[in-house]
Amino acid sequence: MLSLWNLSRLLLRPQAWFCLAAVAAGGLLWGQTLRLHQLQGQLAAARLALVDPRTQQSWREEAAAFERGWRECRVGADSLERAIDQQNAAVAALQEQGERRRAQAEQAQAQAAAARRRAQDAAAAVLAAPPEADHCAAALKLIRIR
Repeated sequence: MLSLWNLSRLLLRPQAWFCLAAVAAGGLLWGQTLRLHQLQGQLAAARLALVDPRTQQSWREEAAAFERGWRECRVGADSLERAIDQQNAAVAALQEQGERRRAQAEQAQAQAAAARRRAQDAAAAVLAAPPEADHCAAALKLIRIR
């Protein structure tokens, strides 16, 4: 049996410390190996978890499909925005044209109202003239009024 005296003599040797350090290093290496295997198992489980159980597609594939769909949506939205801009420009042009036509119609209405007043004044002048005995002279006079 090892006595306490023999054990203390054994521990004072440098070879003993080297052996003790080698055993400790081996134990640490074995512990790290176990930890590495455990982490590899967790990584495999995580990779399996990256698959959607409903579609059996990986989340990365689904994300790529979503990205493609999003790009297509943006292209469609951009073309829709361009079409709306074209329609807005057409509506603005129609509004401008309508304003021009309204101004022309108001001007034509004012001219027609002035012509109506002139015609009414001429008709009032003709009706206000006393009848003459000579119809030919009255017709000539009527022609000169105009």
